[in-house]
Amino acid sequence: MSSYTRPGMVGGTSGGSFEQRMRELGKLVGDGKITTRIRVDQAYARRQHQNPLYTHPRGGGPFFLHNALMTLHRVHIQRVAQELFRGNAQVLYIRFGEDVAQRGSNDAPIELGNLRRSFAVDVKVGGRTIYRREAAQRRLSRAELNRRVRLHHVEALKRRFGS
Repeated sequence: MSSYTRPGMVGGTSGGSFEQRMRELGKLVGDGKITTRIRVDQAYARRQHQNPLYTHPRGGGPFFLHNALMTLHRVHIQRVAQELFRGNAQVLYIRFGEDVAQRGSNDAPIELGNLRRSFAVDVKVGGRTIYRREAAQRRLSRAELNRRVRLHHVEALKRRFGS
């Protein structure tokens, strides 16, 4: 019988066939592709994200989710590579989703005050949801959004003209 140490244990993978080691790795990672999805659930989120010409006088700016992803993806890949054999891959994908959502939220335009609270995170392994965090701010209906826009404009006029 060959000596086989579970990946991630002291001593690494000293022995066992390639197939045995891959089965063990599969047990640690799970079956299927791991996917992390970050949603910004407001009707105007895409417009705010993708238009570099919009001004954001209250803070934030365009490409908030893209910038967060580009800033954090290398760190994530490095963490996964370091922790893969310890069985932490799923946890790392959850952490990555939350980190990107938090950073994107911090950089999102303030505008009506609810976009930053509209980030949700889902992580799936092989199509099965292993983690879900809903957004703190639910998606506004068209009527609610229109009311907020009108109120926002009225408040801006009051500030501007001191009323």
